[in-house]
Amino acid sequence: MGSSDYAIRSALEHLVLIKMHLSQMRMTLADIVNVGHSPQGVVFVRSSMLDVRMTIEELMLLSVSAHKDVAEGAVQAIRGKYRADYKMRKMKELNPNFFPDAIDVVPTDEPGMAGKFKSVDEPYLTEEQAKKFYHLSDNVLHASPVFMSVEAFDQHVSELKSFLRLSERLLRTFEIDISGAGFNVMGHLHLDSDALPMVVEAHFA
Repeated sequence: MGSSDYAIRSALEHLVLIKMHLSQMRMTLADIVNVGHSPQGVVFVRSSMLDVRMTIEELMLLSVSAHKDVAEGAVQAIRGKYRADYKMRKMKELNPNFFPDAIDVVPTDEPGMAGKFKSVDEPYLTEEQAKKFYHLSDNVLHASPVFMSVEAFDQHVSELKSFLRLSERLLRTFEIDISGAGFNVMGHLHLDSDALPMVVEAHFA
């Protein structure tokens, strides 16, 4: 495994790209409201589905960012097949805990501790949901002899809004093993501000 500094820096690089993709989705979904079901709207849907795909792949690589050699192998696994179940199965082989988990930080009266971690009650993006959304993106990111129907367009916009909402909650405050060997970090995406994402080494019991 690389040094702690290397691991944190590598994780931050993936998180910056994730933040950019989700920020772009926010802007594109706002534009979709104005153009509606139209050629421009269909292109906007395709663009956001690409953001979905890239966000999920960046999350995959985040989980091995502490290991340069393992990360290079993960890239080959991601590029090797199109199917989401294959990609995620390969990631599990590299890191069984490859998907982040949402957490909350709440105040505590314990001496020497500013806060403690607790599980999240709100819905957030899970591994299984990410697999589903990745598959949905596959269905859209191909040309078709038939123009996208109003019903399909509305359904895809709803799916994109759902993905964005669940991802925002997952990455508001999260924990993840970025090594597959217990190098746990906590992070904040800071999607609602201009601040860079934050990652701190934090081993959880």
